[in-house]
Amino acid sequence: MDVHFEIILERIKQLTSKSKETVWYEFHTTTDGRPVLVLVNKSNNIGLIGINYDSNNVPDIVGFKLSRKAYDELTYSGLKTTSKPQSGLKKSTPAKVVRWISRVT
Repeated sequence: MDVHFEIILERIKQLTSKSKETVWYEFHTTTDGRPVLVLVNKSNNIGLIGINYDSNNVPDIVGFKLSRKAYDELTYSGLKTTSKPQSGLKKSTPAKVVRWISRVT
């Protein structure tokens, strides 16, 4: 597991202990080898956080809020980052995705 994901999951644990929300997570690797963390809460909100190490070993961490349809399209394509869903994909900061998925405003 990527160390950045460990920190993100620890933050989710802190927030969900306050909000009493349940969040499931799973790790994936995109077809181009990038690590991805998928988060789903009991309200079926889906968040995706990805890490790109291409730029001088400084990670670029991005977050997305997904509709169920967008999630299905991404998983069907093997999380191929070049084929993004047509709709239902909203780019966000990782911090906003974590707070949204944890149901903390």
